Amino acid sequence: NLLRLFVHQYYAFCGLALAIFSFLPMWFSKFTLSENLSVFLFTFLVWNLILFWRSGEWLFYMNVLGTAGLLVFTRIEGFAFLGLTLIILLVNPRTRRLWHAHPWNSLVFPFLIFTLFFLRNFFINLPYYTMIGKAFLKFCHQLGAVHSASDLGQMNNPLTLGAVFLLYGLLAIFSLGFLGILAFIKEKRWLLLLPAVLAFPTFIYFFDPNISLDHPWMLRRYLFSLFPSLLFSATVGLALIFAKEKNLPLDKPQGKRLLCVSLIFLGMLILQYPAWNAGIFFAENPSLLKQVAAFSQEFSDKDLILVDRNATGDGFAMLTGPAQFLFGKNAVYFFNPYDLASLDTAPFEHVYLLTPEADQARYVAVFGERLVFRKTVTFSLQQLENLSLESQSPLRLPEKTTRETRDFLFQIY
Repeated sequence: NLLRLFVHQYYAFCGLALAIFSFLPMWFSKFTLSENLSVFLFTFLVWNLILFWRSGEWLFYMNVLGTAGLLVFTRIEGFAFLGLTLIILLVNPRTRRLWHAHPWNSLVFPFLIFTLFFLRNFFINLPYYTMIGKAFLKFCHQLGAVHSASDLGQMNNPLTLGAVFLLYGLLAIFSLGFLGILAFIKEKRWLLLLPAVLAFPTFIYFFDPNISLDHPWMLRRYLFSLFPSLLFSATVGLALIFAKEKNLPLDKPQGKRLLCVSLIFLGMLILQYPAWNAGIFFAENPSLLKQVAAFSQEFSDKDLILVDRNATGDGFAMLTGPAQFLFGKNAVYFFNPYDLASLDTAPFEHVYLLTPEADQARYVAVFGERLVFRKTVTFSLQQLENLSLESQSPLRLPEKTTRETRDFLFQIY
């Protein structure tokens, strides 16, 4: 629908095909990530901003405020999106007329509601905001340093990030997206720039992803705002460049122009296919839930199970959540052996510890003879590799791997 506001349905179909056959939304939609909610909210925000800019209708205005407010609680970048949204609204004459005619409904009440929810969230999650603040200050310091120790600086080759985009079929889309932005500026189509303007704060990730340099995991940084905004700019930009008549919505090209545009879209689809094909029919850890279910059956609701973060072999695939919420067991994440003294274990008849064989030494050093060995537990994971850009190995698509982690189950008392 967003593309069809500006281009013929032929271009909208091509843009949709690029999104469907892209590795980013296909792969990361298989995980529980804030980016999956954010990409919807960001696109919905852009759509409503454009509709409000055109019509000034009250419904679109409220959708804009509500969506921008939700983004604040979804991603830390949401604060930047909210600020830019308010600036965009401010420069729109329709907004100023709305504020003047209905100040309480359009300004005061939304502000009070947002402030109430934000203050409640802020004090409940104060440690999170403190951590984010420190990380932001460190990030700014790294960007300002001449010899930055940031992740991008550790790549050694500034073309490495571009090579990763090429590997996953994103380089052509991103490049044509920037070309489309230049075309919008040249033709003075300011409304078409709105998605890129709103996503502008996240363009910093092209210089420093601010995430561990493991692909495909690092590509989540580009999913929620950069991918939809540059996909929009690439599709509409091509339509504008090849259009005979520049009136919106841009018409379908004819003759040689149609052939040329079709070949460009086909080329982008072909570049995306290898990465898309590598992940479309693969889901990580399909058997892990059954393994957790079998493990959970050995405990009663009077047992407390302390689980090391790496018990399954992957700190992002912990068994404590399913064990607790799906199978009703008292399984909790446990890292620091000295924390046991602070836990109220009176309601439990037994306390168990599950730790990988490689990590048992630090628990033995604290608990000593209190640890009574009960059994060995093995978990098997099926995943795509996370390939580090900091290694000297050549860039390639990740392969499917199967690995096992051997754990020891101890009874503490």
